[in-house]
Formats: sequence, structure tokens, C-alpha cells
Amino acid sequence: MLLEWQDSGKKVQAPPAIKYNDKEVPEIFAKAFPKVKISDYSNGLLSFKLSAQYHLKGKDLMQPLTMLVGFRHFMNYHLQSIKTQLHSRMRNRVEVFERVIYMAKRDKEGPKNWKETHGGISQSERDLEEKKKIEEVLVVKK
Repeated sequence: MLLEWQDSGKKVQAPPAIKYNDKEVPEIFAKAFPKVKISDYSNGLLSFKLSAQYHLKGKDLMQPLTMLVGFRHFMNYHLQSIKTQLHSRMRNRVEVFERVIYMAKRDKEGPKNWKETHGGISQSERDLEEKKKIEEVLVVKK
């Protein structure tokens, strides 16, 4: 989002120069503020360059300063809204995956409502024939 601000100069007439530095502190800031450094938890620096010809001409200094101070709140609002939108998309995506998993579950095996036949004989008839054969074999041996 901050990088898009740099490209917005093409659409707005006489915008202030905006520069985003995320790796190193610019030399101008390093000279003016020697103890400033970008630490591990920093998100970088955003700098505005206001020109006297376009931004400060015929105005008191209060209006541009008020806008720059309000810019932090503006950015905070938009970053929070982006975060909220991403979270809602992730929640919707998880719900879709949960529905797919729920629909893919197999039914539990219950009692069969059909008769399996092998060669035209049902399984129960086959079991009865096997019992008869065993009984015949036992009867003959006595």
C-alpha cells in the first residue's frame, strides 16, 4: 500500500513527494538525527517533501501539518480495514473447506439391505449348503 502512494503522483496534480524506505535510513535523516536507525521491528520510514511553491504558498503552516499528523490515523484505519477484509476472506475459505470435508465423509456401515449373490445363490443359502455338507461328512464317517 505504501509503495502505491509513490506511484500516485501520476494521478494527482502537484502531489507532495513521498518516499518509503524500509531497508536503510536516508542520509538526510541520519545527519539530522544521528541516533535514528531502522530496528528489527520497524516497518520503515515514510517521508514527505512539501514544496513552498505548491503546498505552502499563501497558506499558514497549520493546514499542511494537520494533514500530515492526520495521515497516521488515515493509514491506521486503512491498514486495519485491509486486515479485517483478509480475515473475513480466510474465515469464508475455511468454512468452504469445512463444508467440503463434511460432504466427503462416508456413511457408517450399517446392516445391508440387499442380498449378495454369487453365481445365482445368495450368501445365506451358500452358508446353509456348507453346513449340510459338513453334517453329511460327519454322518458318513460314523
